[in-house]
Amino acid sequence: MGDILLSYYIAQDLPFDILHEIFELCLPSVDNPPVDHQPNFTLAPLLLCHICVSWRTAALSMASLWRSTTFTLYTTRRHDPPSDRLLLRKTTQFIAWWKKNIGDVAPSLYLPWSSTQPGRRKNLTGLQDVHKALFDSAFFRSAHTLRLVIMNQELDIICSNPVAFPNLSQLRIESIQDSLMPRIEISSFPPSPLLSRIQISHAESFQERTLNIFPWAQLTHLYLPRTMTVGAWKALVQRCTNFKVVAVMLSGADSGGTDGAPVVVNNLRQLVAASNSMRTGIPFTGMLFPNLTAFRLISSFIAGRVRSLDVLEGLLSAMPALKELHLDSALSFTDEEYIPFDQARARSGRCLSTLLPNLQHLVIDFIDPSTDNVAGNIIRFLRSEWLCYGWDPLPQDYSESSPSSSYHRRTLKFIISDSSYVYEEPIPNEIVAEVSTFLHSEVWEDISAPFEVSIHEEELVKPVGRSVFDVFDEDMPSKGWDKAVDFCTPA
Repeated sequence: MGDILLSYYIAQDLPFDILHEIFELCLPSVDNPPVDHQPNFTLAPLLLCHICVSWRTAALSMASLWRSTTFTLYTTRRHDPPSDRLLLRKTTQFIAWWKKNIGDVAPSLYLPWSSTQPGRRKNLTGLQDVHKALFDSAFFRSAHTLRLVIMNQELDIICSNPVAFPNLSQLRIESIQDSLMPRIEISSFPPSPLLSRIQISHAESFQERTLNIFPWAQLTHLYLPRTMTVGAWKALVQRCTNFKVVAVMLSGADSGGTDGAPVVVNNLRQLVAASNSMRTGIPFTGMLFPNLTAFRLISSFIAGRVRSLDVLEGLLSAMPALKELHLDSALSFTDEEYIPFDQARARSGRCLSTLLPNLQHLVIDFIDPSTDNVAGNIIRFLRSEWLCYGWDPLPQDYSESSPSSSYHRRTLKFIISDSSYVYEEPIPNEIVAEVSTFLHSEVWEDISAPFEVSIHEEELVKPVGRSVFDVFDEDMPSKGWDKAVDFCTPA
């Protein structure tokens, strides 16, 4: 009993900085969406307020505990079942508790699509009044992060009140498309001087009128997996001169034309772009990305693959500072679609080393594993001057197990899909085996290739019809993709 009391008194007397570290470790891991919705008195940080008076006082004074926790706000109508009304009462009580105990700390808030049964929200009678009371509240407007699963009507309620969001730095809108809901014109988003990251997903195609809603010019991070025209895309990057990390889905339609001076995007560092029209390179025609260091190109459809060396070189020449290039389903190695890299005249300056002299990582992903000579064409690509010419060769003492410390490591990775768009019986294992045999042959050793090359099958359990946006959450080889794409980390 004495040991227990001693431990209790020691815990109460711990220095503030030690308690702070302990409390930070008590916070639940970040889930997306959260598995255990906060506020929850069985989880930190609220749990820490119910241990003893000294821990409660310490926890309430640690602003970082409350800023880094996302709290769920439930909204239901007053005539809904008692269980739903209890959730609304819980939200109201939590807001009052926050004002009394936490004060001016800016919260991180999550508004889910529904409380228990989404179907009940088809009748919106009385619900918009509840939303307006919440959206107009000082508590909601003080948030530093908002994740909202809403429809246009609810976004319009937020925008119709011009009161600013003084602390908002991250905004995530999972807009729900509902055919029963009429299209409405939405006002401009209220002033948000700190807003730098926006994600808008799960809704209808991006409309050019949306350009008038959000304060694009101040954004640094954008995640927009909604089909947008090339005209809207070019208008967006011209307006958003501060972009650093962007993930978008582009259609082949170009409502803005390609005439005139090039569109120069100076600050962009990382770009993920899904496109269905890369045969002609339309989404990037007339654009320059002089400081882009990481680029992932995703082909949305088979017809959207790059099939011309001129198109590929035109694209890469607009991104001379690239260090990481990831081509996801954008190149095909079947006989019908293979680009004749081995016929390019590299010694006249037409090769990868002159286009991307700083390239460190090249990934060619989601290669269709058909029987149509894929392995042979990958080997042709590996032997091509277009790929190999002009680089500093690997040092003689270089090995994959102990790379030279003085050598700037350069990697090339092929990833073979485990299923085919066309063939019912794909052969990914045979392709991997044939290319691997070549990589261990004397012919490959004589080439003195500048890349450390690997090939393996895709670790994928999803069917062929995977969403192209699954890859938006993957890391590049150097793990250079900012976690802002997930919008889970602080700005």
